[in-house]
Amino acid sequence: NSQHWMEMRSGIQDAARRCQADIILLYPEDETKALQQKMMFYDLLAAEPDAILFAPCDSDDCKEMVESASEKGIPVFALDTRARDVELPYIGADNYLIGRLAAQRMTALLKDGDQVGIISGVKNQMSHVERIEGFLDQIEADGRLSVAGIRYADSDFKLAMEETKKLLSEHPSLGGIFSTSAVMGLGVIEECKAEFLSYNIDIVAVDTQDDALSAVRNGMLQGLVTQD
Repeated sequence: NSQHWMEMRSGIQDAARRCQADIILLYPEDETKALQQKMMFYDLLAAEPDAILFAPCDSDDCKEMVESASEKGIPVFALDTRARDVELPYIGADNYLIGRLAAQRMTALLKDGDQVGIISGVKNQMSHVERIEGFLDQIEADGRLSVAGIRYADSDFKLAMEETKKLLSEHPSLGGIFSTSAVMGLGVIEECKAEFLSYNIDIVAVDTQDDALSAVRNGMLQGLVTQD
């Protein structure tokens, strides 16, 4: 339900055609539906594929599924998001570096002593966890800014608006907000517009989807970190 995942799907389908591979592509309704995804995983095992590419909704609940695949001799690769409770080969971006780059951009935008907030995706997805870790470490290493608070919006536009509203209420003097995805970043923008703070708060997000690029062009978004 986001441009990022639709582009991931297109890449998988294109590679499958070029490699003459057959694919079974399954996905839950959204990134929070870990149980639904788990049921899909076990259904997929029954088809006995040669390999499984797995982008976990819950990075802390992968071991049992991977062990079941291993019993059938099916290798599992973590795609886009790492597993945390089991070691898997990982295909994806360096999310820790993404967080550090976002913090570097934020530091360049703001003045010494400013506070920043974070709007993150699903709390137990390693892609978001690592982006936060990289951001916090870079902010601490630079020493010019401080992080006022982190709120979780499950990679959802409307929830990002709600959590931004709470963040701004708790910390009205925020100078910037880092969003760990573009979908949530657009929600942050919308709430800042509603609060008449569009040009008072610098917003940095992740992923270069079309509407986020438009937000950069019109000055609503001050930075994007992209994955190739």
